Amino acid sequence: MQFPYHGYINYGDALIERKIIWSDTIVRATMTSIASEVVTRTSGEYSAVLKFSLNVSEYVKGTGPFSIVAVWVDGVLFDTS
Repeated sequence: MQFPYHGYINYGDALIERKIIWSDTIVRATMTSIASEVVTRTSGEYSAVLKFSLNVSEYVKGTGPFSIVAVWVDGVLFDTS
C-alpha cells in the first residue's frame, strides 16, 4: 500500500500512517518521568541513555501493561518490556 506524500506526516524513514498500520500496539500514554545517564560501552566509548516512564491510559490497538519504560540509546529506541 502506498500513500501519496501530500497530507501525510513523515516520521523518520516511514510515514506515520505506515508505522500505525505496521504496529502491533498503539497506546495513549502520559510521560511520568525521564532520566538520563552516560554509560561506557565495552569498546570504551560513551553512550547517552534516556529512560522514559509512561502510564498508559488507553490501548487503541493491542494489549499490554499500564506502566511502560522505554529506553533510548544514542538514537536507537529499545523497549525494555
